[in-house]
Amino acid sequence: MADDRKEPDYTSSFEKYRSQRTETTAALIRSVLWYVPSSPGARLIDIGCGPGQYALLLASATEAQIFATDLSRAMVERGREKDKAQDVSWSISDACRMPFADESFDAALLFLVLHVVKDSKKALQEAYRILRSGGHCLILAHSYSQLDRQTIFRFFPEARKLNKRRMLSLTKLKELVREIGFHHLRTEEFVEAATYSRDAFLEKVRSKPNTSLRSMNDADFQRRYEALEAAVAGQEKCTEESFSTLLAVRK
Repeated sequence: MADDRKEPDYTSSFEKYRSQRTETTAALIRSVLWYVPSSPGARLIDIGCGPGQYALLLASATEAQIFATDLSRAMVERGREKDKAQDVSWSISDACRMPFADESFDAALLFLVLHVVKDSKKALQEAYRILRSGGHCLILAHSYSQLDRQTIFRFFPEARKLNKRRMLSLTKLKELVREIGFHHLRTEEFVEAATYSRDAFLEKVRSKPNTSLRSMNDADFQRRYEALEAAVAGQEKCTEESFSTLLAVRK
């Protein structure tokens, strides 16, 4: 469980990174709903929920009970603030040691979280433990080749290298879920292209909207930022492409 020590509040920059309800986000939610029972008694948990973007979207799209948990108190509090209808059950917990009973959920989400937990295998084992037999675990991740294609990471290679060190390759991830006991069902790639004004795009990058950018030393970040700024000089619009893979597995 999280303690009461002061933690950095990255919720604002996180939401700038993931706030737009794009067609890709809608397609991702539709894919998730295919695996989630729609009955009121069904239970879905978003593990490492951040400020609750996906949990709130799912709560508005299904009658299933939605739970959301994150180690960051600031993230959970931001999600609660946005949940005006109180549709989601929020909690603070470690993905590697969750306070939920065995076989208590029908579906679990691990969206772009395995690279930031202390032990990705333990987090997957916990997801397996709390899922009922036949329940689905939906994992959103980046492949190494997808990281190479991300717009921001092309300008910030140090951040890209850090992510590659922290992330499992898709091959290793598939091997790990099989080792834990999951059955692989489907792999689906999502491509998202968001267009911003040049100033808005640069402001977003300056906010360091992901952990790998925040992990760079200031000198390296500033040097790469200035190269990016020069590359987009004179452009009215900037398009950012990002790529991810949804891995659906069943217990």
